[in-house]
Amino acid sequence: MAGDAGRRSAWGTGLRGMIDGHDTTLVVHSRSAYMVNGTIDAWRRSSTPIGQVMAYGGAHDTPSTDGTPTPIRANIPFLGVAGTADADVENMGSQWFTAVIGAPRTAPAFQVEVEDYGHAYINRELSRRGLDDRRGEVTRTAKDHEKLLLDTTVGWLSHTVRGRHVFPTGNTEPLPNGLIGVPARYLVATHGRAVRLVSGKGRWAAPLGRGASVKVCRNVGRMDPTPYPDRCPNVDDGVPISDSLMTRVRLGRGTGARVTVTARHPKLVALHLTPTRDRKDKLGHTPMRLTAVMADGRRFPVDMGPKYNALREWPHPYGAGLYYPQTARVPLPAAARRGTLVAVELTGPRGGEVDIRGLDVVAG
Repeated sequence: MAGDAGRRSAWGTGLRGMIDGHDTTLVVHSRSAYMVNGTIDAWRRSSTPIGQVMAYGGAHDTPSTDGTPTPIRANIPFLGVAGTADADVENMGSQWFTAVIGAPRTAPAFQVEVEDYGHAYINRELSRRGLDDRRGEVTRTAKDHEKLLLDTTVGWLSHTVRGRHVFPTGNTEPLPNGLIGVPARYLVATHGRAVRLVSGKGRWAAPLGRGASVKVCRNVGRMDPTPYPDRCPNVDDGVPISDSLMTRVRLGRGTGARVTVTARHPKLVALHLTPTRDRKDKLGHTPMRLTAVMADGRRFPVDMGPKYNALREWPHPYGAGLYYPQTARVPLPAAARRGTLVAVELTGPRGGEVDIRGLDVVAG
């Protein structure tokens, strides 16, 4: 404010007219993320309301904590970034966003997991002292962390404030496999008009085909022996990163799940899901076929292959892979967009298993 008034500040002088106080961005780290909604609400009637939010390594309430998971205010664009090697708040960002993914929104929201990054090394003083929180074998340096944070922040502000296209904020845009040149996994909320289905809210998925298995359950740490009634079967060769209710579907050729959902003129189906484990056949991904079933009996199959990052295998050189829920945006054929969708069938020609948090249909 001093700089904007032409007075001396930490950035020098001569900043009069260069600061736009009418569009304020809130950038938070770690446990400051708990204060995001409170800050948005407190500043809403001020001359500098919060216009967009970015969090790095944000701590949030999840289904496993004492608090209730609460989405960021629906009209505020949100970008959450966290490292898969974060040993401080660990997977709280992903688990929180998975829990709230089905909440209606008018503005876009992302949770992005970046490979091999941690929590503390964006802080130059902590990296100078060698206070590295990361778990496992890691290679990213402190300079890598600073560059990721700076480039991502500039990209988010360029997109949300300056109107430059950097992030896939349109509901029908394909999702990238990286963030500012770093391998990344995207979980993306569908905003605007959409039909939304969330695991645990009604039984919308039914077994399809002989021997099919569809189970609504919750992943629990292997070291917790408690026989919870909604506990998912343990996975030996993978670590699903989710503590929300998921719909676990066993895939096969012609078998899987049938999802009952009605939408006129459907454009795209967004699946929020993850494979549950490493594949023994070393295929590298879990192939799926999504079939749009129309009211007039027409069927439109779409094969989902390795281009979908959400279906990729994530093996770890020193143990089982970590499987974070991601979003797969599946465009429907043009002919399907002229009819009424009544169901989506999910099958897998090469077998496998997926945990589905939710499904959205973008129509119109």
